[in-house]
Amino acid sequence: MTMPTKKGSTRAERPRWPYFGPPQKRLVFAGFGIWIGIALPWFIFRPLGITRYASPLAASWILWAGLMAMAGAMARWRTLALISAVMGGGTALFFGFWQMLVILQRCGFDVQLECFPGPGLFVVQAAAAVVLFQGWRLFQGMRSG
Repeated sequence: MTMPTKKGSTRAERPRWPYFGPPQKRLVFAGFGIWIGIALPWFIFRPLGITRYASPLAASWILWAGLMAMAGAMARWRTLALISAVMGGGTALFFGFWQMLVILQRCGFDVQLECFPGPGLFVVQAAAAVVLFQGWRLFQGMRSG
């Protein structure tokens, strides 16, 4: 769409955010979801009432992953938005699974619900899956036009 200027010439209207539609907008919320998951307990040991949070290494990488997802939401180039979504979602999913395996290894894969992963771990993994899905939708838009 063009807009007239003072002397009758036209200039192209600048595109408004989100540049690539709803998938890019959803990356913001999924990135915040990753950050919220860091604030929740990642490990619960019910008999003693112990809750633990993510290890400092995992927390720093997952915070970075949430930031990458939000950066993809602001990118003007579809390729950059796609790369940010894949890197952010993949990193959060990897470290979430790594922490889950550490917890299950310490608990001995016992199904008695005395020792189990906390809600933060599941929130991070769900938000990371949403980020990767939105990256897939950005990729589909790239292929179609």
